[in-house]
Amino acid sequence: MHKMKTRVKSHLFLLLLVAAVSCLSESQAWSGGLSWGPVIEEPATEGCTPEDSPLIVQGPMKSPMRMVEYGDNSFLLSDRSGSIYEVKKNDPAHPVLLLRIDGNPLGIAFDGRNVLVGNETSGKVERYALRRNRATKRSSIPRSKSGRIQPLDIAVDRTKRMTFVVDGIDGDVKVYDRRGRLSLSIGGFGQLSQPQALSLNPDTEEVVVTDYGDQRIGVSASIQIFDYSGRHLKTIQGAFSRPQGVWSTGGSIYLVDAMLGQVLEFERDTGALLSTNGCYGSSDGHLMLPMDVLYDPPMKQFFVADNRNGRVTVLPLIEQ
Repeated sequence: MHKMKTRVKSHLFLLLLVAAVSCLSESQAWSGGLSWGPVIEEPATEGCTPEDSPLIVQGPMKSPMRMVEYGDNSFLLSDRSGSIYEVKKNDPAHPVLLLRIDGNPLGIAFDGRNVLVGNETSGKVERYALRRNRATKRSSIPRSKSGRIQPLDIAVDRTKRMTFVVDGIDGDVKVYDRRGRLSLSIGGFGQLSQPQALSLNPDTEEVVVTDYGDQRIGVSASIQIFDYSGRHLKTIQGAFSRPQGVWSTGGSIYLVDAMLGQVLEFERDTGALLSTNGCYGSSDGHLMLPMDVLYDPPMKQFFVADNRNGRVTVLPLIEQ
C-alpha cells in the first residue's frame, strides 16, 4: 500500500511538472519568447496607478505586434495571429482588416508602394502590393529558398531604398539593398545580444535598436545606436528591463517596456530619462505586454500596440 501511494504521488508530481512546462512554453510562444528578467523598480508615473490583478477584457485584435505609419492619418499594425490591420489615428478602437497572412506576421514596414511583412512561419520578409483593396505578393527577403530569418522588426529608408531587419536567429540587424540583396549585418561580434526592435533616423542616418541583453553573462538590457555603415555610436541603459518597440525622432527616443507596461522617453545625447507614460494593467491608460509605439508629435500622444489587451492604447505625452 505504501509503495502504491508513493507511486501515485510520483505520477501526480510528474503530471503537474509537465503541465507547468506546457503553460510556460505556450506563454513564451505567445509573447515572442519573452522571458522575465529580474524585477526592477518602476519609474514614477503621474496620474497612473499600476493594477495588481487586472481584469483582462480582450480587445478587437488577438496579438498586436508592430506598427508603421501609413499616410498622414493612419498606420498599419501586424497581428501575430495572421492579420494586418489599418488603424485610423482618429478611431484606433476600430481597426480595419487589410489582409491576411499565411503564417505569423511580426515586423511590418511600408516603403511607399508596398507593405513589407516579417513572416515568422516562412522565415522571410514578404512584400505585398496593395491596389484597389487587393493584396498581391510580389517577392521575399532573403531571396534564396534556403535562407531563413526571424524578422522581429523592419524599417525602411525610402530615400536610400535600404531595408533594415532585426533577425532573432542571428541576433543582428540585416541590411538589404533595393534588390533585396544582403549588403551588411549590424551588431555582430557581441555588440547585440537579443535585439528586439529598431527605428531609423534618416536625418542623422542612425539605427536605434532595443536589446534584451543576456543576464546569464551579465549583459544588461539596453538601447544601442549605430550609423548606417554599422559603426557603433552609443549605448543607453536605464530604468527598463524588457525594451521592445522604439521610436526615434529629433533628440528623443521613445520605447515600450514589455514588463513594466510603460512608454519611456530618453534624451538621445545624454541617455537621461525624460518622462514615463502609462503603467501596468488593462483599464484606460494601462498596458499589458506592450510591443510597439508610434509617437504623434502634433497631438503629443502615443499609439501603443497593447498585446495582452488585444488593442491599440492611446496615451498622452506626460512631460516631466
